[in-house]
Amino acid sequence: MLDGRYKSMWQYGYLKTREIGMRGVLAGWTLSFTKDALGYGLFFATFEYVKAQSYYAFITRYYGSLNPWNLPQDDLIRVIRPHYAIEPSFLLLAGMAASVSQQFVQHPISLLQDIHYRSLAAYDKKSRSPVSVAEHLRLYSSAYKKTFQQGRARASQLGGWRKWLYKGFLRNTIRQVPSTSAGLIIFELVRRRYGIDVEAARIQKDGYDILLR
Repeated sequence: MLDGRYKSMWQYGYLKTREIGMRGVLAGWTLSFTKDALGYGLFFATFEYVKAQSYYAFITRYYGSLNPWNLPQDDLIRVIRPHYAIEPSFLLLAGMAASVSQQFVQHPISLLQDIHYRSLAAYDKKSRSPVSVAEHLRLYSSAYKKTFQQGRARASQLGGWRKWLYKGFLRNTIRQVPSTSAGLIIFELVRRRYGIDVEAARIQKDGYDILLR
């Protein structure tokens, strides 16, 4: 909710920028960059690996081990067409694995960000009083040090960094997994429905072509 002094988000943003300057606007970007770069990098790496490589490996091993008379195939061109439910299942597994792997990075950094932003807010209040530019920069440069000190104090109360940084990890991950997995499945279906048509991928195994799309 906006402060009563501001009539709109634009006015709030303009006046806030004047109060804290561009350095204040960009304060804390290092944690944000680390959180998003590592989190989403791990997310999409996990998703693509499970969706593609694990799926291909499963299809190759499963259908390659079956006897020819048990294979679902086209009698003319000897093409194996995997069951239609296999690929969506791997999309679901890929979304679940990606969400969990992303939370391993983003969950602990979010806790540090919460402390860091509180420190920055305290510095912003100090900066409203007349302070020199050097003093203003000094306050922001010490924010990370203060964040580490406060984080260490909270971690010591809970029995260590690992217990504190991953407190509530399971609850937050379970809450995120269903929506993320469903969103990725819908994205893949829409992409294939309206994307550019390409030749179906095939894996050759024991004289058969395993059709992947």
